[in-house]
Amino acid sequence: MPIQKLNNPETNGGYLGPTVTTQGAVNTSESITTFNAPGTFTAINGITQVDLLVVAGGGGSAGAVHNSGGCSGSGGGGMRVITSHPVPASPIAVTVGAGGSGATGNANGSPGNPSSFASATPIAASGGGYGGGGPSGATGGPGGSGGSSGGTGNTGGYSPVEGYAGATDGQWHGQGGGGGAGGQTQHPGASQSGGPGGPGASSTIASPTAAPSPTIYAGGGGGAPYVNGPGPASAGGPGGGGPGGSSNGSNGTPGTVNLGGGGGGANGTQANPTTTGGSGGSGVVVVKQKAVSRTFSANGVWRLYQVNNARLNGNWG
Repeated sequence: MPIQKLNNPETNGGYLGPTVTTQGAVNTSESITTFNAPGTFTAINGITQVDLLVVAGGGGSAGAVHNSGGCSGSGGGGMRVITSHPVPASPIAVTVGAGGSGATGNANGSPGNPSSFASATPIAASGGGYGGGGPSGATGGPGGSGGSSGGTGNTGGYSPVEGYAGATDGQWHGQGGGGGAGGQTQHPGASQSGGPGGPGASSTIASPTAAPSPTIYAGGGGGAPYVNGPGPASAGGPGGGGPGGSSNGSNGTPGTVNLGGGGGGANGTQANPTTTGGSGGSGVVVVKQKAVSRTFSANGVWRLYQVNNARLNGNWG
């Protein structure tokens, strides 16, 4: 009996037939996830690469006592910017580093804490270096960006580069600023004023690609002036660096939270002998998933009347 055309759409049963290709949107719009605290990231279904910004916590600065001069600024947190970083479908742990604490008196500040994106190939940024305290010759700590000191600024020279060294300062009466993710500044010669913090670096990852708006992160903390020196507090580096204490004996200013700024150095006077250095600002992790669409294929499911009519027309198989 020859094959006849069937028109009954309610015919029961079906077959897996020829492959049907169609378009399916995996992610129709860009997605930006900002972690201001530790958490877990899971990529949208079908996303295999992301852009990343990882900023560590800034370092904490030292305090100062009378006749020890001002104290130096601490370094901004290390900063990493990664594009097209591969990600699995499984959840990824995200760590956001806290800023280092500022110290009171001649003690050094504390270094900042690292931030990380723990994918199969982890991306980590190092905490900012502490600001050195006490008399001439004290050394700032290493870090993503180095802390400054009464003697020599310490390095931020990690590989890959996350930031810059703190200022080198041969004039202990006025202290240098900490390094930033975007550069290093120097103490102004033999001046008794404090040196400014190093500048941070900018990124547009936290803003839409269609309307990018740069944000500056990880500026260094400013150094404090000599206790009897002239001038206002030195500036913190752009990107959240805290200013140094003023010349009349005051605490350093903390770095900005979730920008990874270094804390400003403090100084002390007879009236206020135990000032406190500024603490570092906490870091941040930003994950950008770009708008994506893809083509996928699936086996068609065909009713019996469709199979029959396709065979009749020579279109089956």
